[in-house]
Amino acid sequence: MVYKVLFTVIGLICGILTIIKRYKYFKIKKLALTYFGKQDLQWKPKSRSEIINDLKNTNFDILIIGGGSTGMGCAIEAATRGISVGLIEAHDFGSGTSSKSTKLFHGGVRYLEKAVNDLDRSQFDLVSEALSERKIVMNMCPFLVRSMEILFPVYKRLLIPYYYIGLKFYDWISGQRSLGRSKFLSRQQTITKFPNVRKIDLVGSVSYRDGQFYDAKYNVLLGVTATYYGAVVLNHAKFLSVTKDGDKINGIKCQDSINNEKFLIRCKVLINTSGPFADEVRNTSIENCQPILQHSYGTHIVVPAIFSPKNMGFVDPSTSDGRIAFFMNFKGKTLIGGTDVKCKVEDLIKPTEEDLNFLIHEANYFTDHNLKLTKKDVLSVWTGIRPLVKDLSKSSTEKICRKHTIRIDKDNMVTVTGGKWTIFRLMGEQTINQIIKVFNIKSNKPSITQYLPVLGSQGYTKATEFDLALTLNIPEDIAKHLATTYGTKAYNFSEYFNGSYTRLTDGYPYTKEEIVYCIEHELAYRISDILFNRMMIGYIDVRRAFDLIGIVAEVMKDYYGWDQQRYNEETKLCMEMMETCGYSLLKN
Repeated sequence: MVYKVLFTVIGLICGILTIIKRYKYFKIKKLALTYFGKQDLQWKPKSRSEIINDLKNTNFDILIIGGGSTGMGCAIEAATRGISVGLIEAHDFGSGTSSKSTKLFHGGVRYLEKAVNDLDRSQFDLVSEALSERKIVMNMCPFLVRSMEILFPVYKRLLIPYYYIGLKFYDWISGQRSLGRSKFLSRQQTITKFPNVRKIDLVGSVSYRDGQFYDAKYNVLLGVTATYYGAVVLNHAKFLSVTKDGDKINGIKCQDSINNEKFLIRCKVLINTSGPFADEVRNTSIENCQPILQHSYGTHIVVPAIFSPKNMGFVDPSTSDGRIAFFMNFKGKTLIGGTDVKCKVEDLIKPTEEDLNFLIHEANYFTDHNLKLTKKDVLSVWTGIRPLVKDLSKSSTEKICRKHTIRIDKDNMVTVTGGKWTIFRLMGEQTINQIIKVFNIKSNKPSITQYLPVLGSQGYTKATEFDLALTLNIPEDIAKHLATTYGTKAYNFSEYFNGSYTRLTDGYPYTKEEIVYCIEHELAYRISDILFNRMMIGYIDVRRAFDLIGIVAEVMKDYYGWDQQRYNEETKLCMEMMETCGYSLLKN
């Protein structure tokens, strides 16, 4: 009798707590839907001079250094909660680590493997956290994201249960936010999916699903969306030093790289999301502060589509350096990566011949021997530096957990680093929550970013590209490109095409009119802004991007009124970006 009463009471308490939890959930969702409302798709950001003026004349609650995914996550979180927030980025938004990823929103199957094999709770927590966020960040910008089937080839029968059970566990952790069930495919089914897979000793494969996205473009649109909701963001603005009131930071000095003007920005709280440079920024305020980062770099190459399954991904389960390598169908090409090498931090890091040759070797080993990838087939190669939270117990950077950390130093600088793209929103939410609590910053609402629609997402469906083709009277390839790059904001191109359009180059859907659109709608100020983080052609075909420098430069020269000296300077800066994607390495 006593147990019956006890279980009844426990059941009632659990039921009440569930009702309260669901009430809060629906209350926040209703608040978010009301706040985000219907977005103005014709809206444009302020001019650069107006943005700089706002930065000069505002005492921000929060100021952010670094415009990668983490910085943008913090900026959007703060702005949508009614907190005044500014952000500066030394180069273009997402031009560093955030544009050099494997382009996956994922929990990380290799992290799950480490969690199980090494009994590492931190790795498991990372996977669980990322899988909880994966569908949220995919829904935020559906036109830049897709669910992708990925194959794990199996060459030993004894490994079938290992991969199958492991990926089923991955599905189970995903719960209701799963993108689809994993399944076993026979040898013939695997070959049908990927005819160019290495067939010697092939037993079959296990497939699972993760999310793929256009990282550089997503980062830019986060910046534009943050601006739409009240953040003041500026790219090409270098952080120089902090200013203090006693021993507490109250602002920074920075320099506009476009016109070389130096100016002060005031703030109550400074967030450091400068990625690999986080320790350097901390050292400008506290000399000889204890480093919190260990850096490693990862290299990726882009090759013809024949080296991956059509519209799918493929995994090299054990590279010669002990990692997992991905072969991903990406923008009509194959993206292969990546490596993991301990390194020192450097700006605009360039890929090496050694890493290029390593990835070519991996591609040739795991694809049919009738195929032969050579250096001349490689379209682009780039390297990104990972800011890993230091863990002295790990023997290599590959073993370090990709967890994030939020650190508040004695000068009140808040450093957010580590982590991965998939949890950028969650990192922003956790950071702003902590700042509100510690610094007593006022917020007018709870976090609602899990329901945030990135500009262009409202009203977007898979039918958008077909409607654009009819509405704008443009070919299907251009319509698909516009729909999957700009979402419903692509309807603004009716003002730019004016009944006609000009292709930039054969074999690609980019148009000359996009250059002006990106200038006016997406804060593009340099040639490299267009060719890399807006159109992304620099990341997928660096030689063709090089050929477009002159065309883009002429349009921007006319729009901004550049003189010949400025034209030459901007062209030179763009060439420096070309080198980060291996132009000199690949041109011969």
